[in-house]
Amino acid sequence: MPCVSLGTTTYHFDNRDTLIREAFESYMDEYEASLADLLSDIKITDQRMLISFLISTTALGEDQRNLARTEHHMMLAAAR
Repeated sequence: MPCVSLGTTTYHFDNRDTLIREAFESYMDEYEASLADLLSDIKITDQRMLISFLISTTALGEDQRNLARTEHHMMLAAAR
């Protein structure tokens, strides 16, 4: 977690688990909206297009490794 004073976080969140849950929910809301926008721009007509689309949304470039690492940490924390 970045250097943020404890008072700042405890003012808005009861505990660390609540902070993580709220952050994850916010992230998922944004992700869902982005995915909906992306899906409205394309038309998937067969299984091959669906597979291609799913692969393209999960393939990460070099610049996205830190984002992927953060996402995995958030998912693990949210699963607890």
